Amino acid sequence: MRHASASLRRRATAAVPIGVVAVAVAAAVPSPAAAAVVPGSSIAGVRVDATAADVRDRLGEPRSVSRPVSEIHGQRITIQRYRGITVTFGPGSSSERRVTAVSTTSRRQRTSKGIRVGSRRSALRRAYRLTCEPVGRRSVCWQGRAEAGRVVTTYFLSSRHRVTRIDVGRIID
Repeated sequence: MRHASASLRRRATAAVPIGVVAVAVAAAVPSPAAAAVVPGSSIAGVRVDATAADVRDRLGEPRSVSRPVSEIHGQRITIQRYRGITVTFGPGSSSERRVTAVSTTSRRQRTSKGIRVGSRRSALRRAYRLTCEPVGRRSVCWQGRAEAGRVVTTYFLSSRHRVTRIDVGRIID
């Protein structure tokens, strides 16, 4: 009986490090459910086409609100800024407005593949199939078809080839 207890203790002690390693590995790999940036869909749980009420429920009160005239269609839009997140609403009354774009400059928001603000261009290209174009010394890469009405995810990169901002938005024209 005493021998069985010692054997059981050895097995239990040996199993603990394996369990700890499994938990550590699981925590290091982001799961799709935990991803704050869902390419082609949302950032921080704010989806393209969400209502103002949906955004308020998800993010609370914005730090600031502006209502500039859009350069694209000449109508007044609404931009709400939160810590590291900007939400852009299309034109219309407050009850009609829908999210047309969400962007982040926060390093906390990441995709299920671990891409976030600060990631290297090489990691971004390994993680996703992208189209990239230079813009001066910087570059812009995007996922999805850049056609009117489609939702695309855009990664803005610095001259040092690091992600500086991530946008998820609907192509207007």
